Amino acid sequence: MKTLVIIKTYDIQRIKILLSKELYLIIVRTKENSMKEKGVPEKYRVWVEARKRFKLSDAQIQMARELGMNPKKFGSLANNDQEHWKAPLGEFIEELYQKHFRKAAPDVVWSIEEMEKAERTKKELRKARKQAKAPEAEANTTDDKRGKEDNGL
Repeated sequence: MKTLVIIKTYDIQRIKILLSKELYLIIVRTKENSMKEKGVPEKYRVWVEARKRFKLSDAQIQMARELGMNPKKFGSLANNDQEHWKAPLGEFIEELYQKHFRKAAPDVVWSIEEMEKAERTKKELRKARKQAKAPEAEANTTDDKRGKEDNGL
């Protein structure tokens, strides 16, 4: 009996293809795994993939995010080749943004990579502040304990 196993991997050279009478091994290279290697969070990864797949600009992606659109549903919205009455996805997003916010584009446009980097630095600063406060709080609690012990004698 022959079995088919599919493995998704980023680095094809690391895996040896084992072919035997009972097992066929197929290696599939995906964009998801290559982006996971870089450490881009899932909430940003879907937007980067949508930007590449549907050829949208950073401004259009930011508009779609502000409108609360789901990037996984863009395929049904971008079906203007078969359904000619539909506008192209980029124009559709811009039109919705104009109707909702009464302005043509966001005031400041950030790319997904810039947003991810800003969030990462913000987390690092928050973590550093928390670590800086930890020794002070620890010193205060030990002083309080010593003071209570001294009063008890």
